[in-house]
Amino acid sequence: MSIVSIRPGAAPKPRKIVEATQKAIDALPLNSGEWRIGGFPGFWVRARESKKFRVLKKVKGEDVSFTLKATTLKEAKVEYHDIWNDLKPRPDPGTVLTLGPAIQAFLARKRPKGPVGEKTKHMAHENVRRFLADWVDRPLKDIPADRLGIRRLQEQITAISESCSNQTMKLLAAVYKWHQAVDPALILAWPRGAYVIHDIAPRKWAFKTDEDLRAWWTDIQRDEKGKPLLIDGKQVQIGVTLLGPLKKMYWLVILFTGARNSSVRLARRAEFNREIKVLHFLENKGNPAYTVPLADVLVELLDRYLASGSIPPSPWLFPSPVKNGEPLGHVKEADDLGIVSTHHLRHHFKTELTTLGASKEQTDLLTGHAPDRRDINTGYLSITARVIESLRPLVNEVAEHYLKVIPEIRDVTF
Repeated sequence: MSIVSIRPGAAPKPRKIVEATQKAIDALPLNSGEWRIGGFPGFWVRARESKKFRVLKKVKGEDVSFTLKATTLKEAKVEYHDIWNDLKPRPDPGTVLTLGPAIQAFLARKRPKGPVGEKTKHMAHENVRRFLADWVDRPLKDIPADRLGIRRLQEQITAISESCSNQTMKLLAAVYKWHQAVDPALILAWPRGAYVIHDIAPRKWAFKTDEDLRAWWTDIQRDEKGKPLLIDGKQVQIGVTLLGPLKKMYWLVILFTGARNSSVRLARRAEFNREIKVLHFLENKGNPAYTVPLADVLVELLDRYLASGSIPPSPWLFPSPVKNGEPLGHVKEADDLGIVSTHHLRHHFKTELTTLGASKEQTDLLTGHAPDRRDINTGYLSITARVIESLRPLVNEVAEHYLKVIPEIRDVTF
């Protein structure tokens, strides 16, 4: 792209207009002069010995010309869009609400069920950092009018991740609509038709067989053909059983409760009630805190873990081994060691409950899922101690099955 300043008032005349299609551009005769491309302000094509796309815009009283490198209309639209937006005057952040502060206010809002969850905030900030860095200074009121820009943004993100694309588009829509409810400057409707929300199939992460579950606990490392990998003539053992006391107990809690990674990492010792055998999860991905009955074997394991002296005194059930006074940081899966993500265990726990005939309400209570507000029955359910206790037989049955597959869990030492 080359940039040439030209005299004020030097825009091409007369203004001949060509339809914004490649077929119409191809049909223009050579040496027919300048043509404005319909529907795009300041977008031109010059037909001389060859055809060149150009962008013309008045900046501070002077016309500025940009000759594009693109040879097709599709490519030229991409360059045109970038240039046109870059030339827009930047608003005074003190007088005009821009996207960046609008997102911050949206994430800081109070909802009926409490503040926005930390994980939701983290994901939003990451998507802003990765995909919206060039948008944060744009006036919020102008964004719905830029349908082409929204579509192009979504296409760029989709090429990286359909999930991130959905998250970013939903964030933009939610931020705009939330502010629109009280801001009279936001008069445009949100352009939902300018992009698509991808239909992403749910992941099927439950272990397919008992052998897969056992391999998660202990296995031998294998090569690409599935044969045992030998180092110095010896098989290499892998699995959760090789981990230290803290990480091993962490994985066992997730196995026997199906709780989320963040719920277990941020669990406090005081929330483990040994007398009534329950664990209270305060962190629940933005949903209300919840309490689960613990399988008898899990209570025994937690007793042994806490009395072992292998972890430092801390209010956290799983204290950080590197940051004094902090909870355990994010725990990553280690495929090379046979340790899958925590969500695999959550999926497997729910699958085991379904196998035992647990109802949707029972499964939701045990896994901390928010109630379905479309189901009127959920409004009549009060979570009492008796309701929680009624779920105990289910968690004990799941635990008994796990112990049949991995009997050595019962005698784990810390």
